[in-house]
Amino acid sequence: MPNNDLERLELPSDLAGFESTRYTFYGSDFAKSMGLKLFPLLAEEYWFEFEGDELDELRREAVMLYEHVIETEVGGYWAFRINNILNAIDAARHFDGLVRIW
Repeated sequence: MPNNDLERLELPSDLAGFESTRYTFYGSDFAKSMGLKLFPLLAEEYWFEFEGDELDELRREAVMLYEHVIETEVGGYWAFRINNILNAIDAARHFDGLVRIW
């Protein structure tokens, strides 16, 4: 019988950024100009979730964002947020789970 405490890992709601970042960063024209398809959905949908093979596409987009911000950003705000998403993807793969961003 599974341990219910381990079935769901709840994390603080701002690990991927504050509410406004769904429009100002993830759903921005800049993100769309990079060819991102998944992250811009945050500007239109309240949340999205991915599991299994879908995590590969989410990782690809997160890595694209990370590589851009690590070269241009001062202070590490976005690198920290995107790294949280990458860590969540790794955990979801390891535990056969999903990643939900809202």
